[in-house]
Amino acid sequence: MMKFYTFKLVALCSMCLLSPSVFAQEDAEKLAQDNQGKVEKEIQKETPITQWIDAENKVLDSLSKDSQQVFYILRNKHSVMRSVEVVKRDVSNAVEACGENNKDMTDAMNARFKQWKESVNPILDDAKEFLELELTEQDAFEVKDFKRVTQMNDEAYDFSESQIKKQIVTTPEACQGLLDSMDRTEQKLIDILKEALLPEEVVRTRVKQMSKEKNKTEDKE
Repeated sequence: MMKFYTFKLVALCSMCLLSPSVFAQEDAEKLAQDNQGKVEKEIQKETPITQWIDAENKVLDSLSKDSQQVFYILRNKHSVMRSVEVVKRDVSNAVEACGENNKDMTDAMNARFKQWKESVNPILDDAKEFLELELTEQDAFEVKDFKRVTQMNDEAYDFSESQIKKQIVTTPEACQGLLDSMDRTEQKLIDILKEALLPEEVVRTRVKQMSKEKNKTEDKE
């Protein structure tokens, strides 16, 4: 279940980063809960989600514990970058819809989104290139297995996202909220991508240290 839980967090990333005012009146938390329930029902039958989980588990079962950790870290980097692409797509769709329905805001929306992309895209490209380099240099697993599993992970993500209804609200207030939120989402995505640029061994060391600190805290309690 740990792997599936990680997937759900990533699958909801775009919804958490976007301003709730851009979508219909249901708040982001309720949408996340609704989506979680739908996905959990779907795993009771064969879907792209179950196919991905089965395929990933088969690969992981053939790896040592250390190699599994390397796989997890690199797969999660892939998932983060995909989620950033989804956020970019959703913001683009919202900007376009807001511009169509609020002509007086079109220039400001387009100009701000252009700056947003110019800030996010370069670091996203760097993160993608770094992941490819890490895959080439690691010897924990076969790259072809990783590519197959991450492709299935993408398909599972698309399936999960198809269960979510996204309705863009284009009132002047909602669109101004989107415009105002671009500073926040821009910085948040950059921070996430900076984490993806950390070498795998650094991430693994951090995880181990956090686990040790957690265990110490639990022992004291």
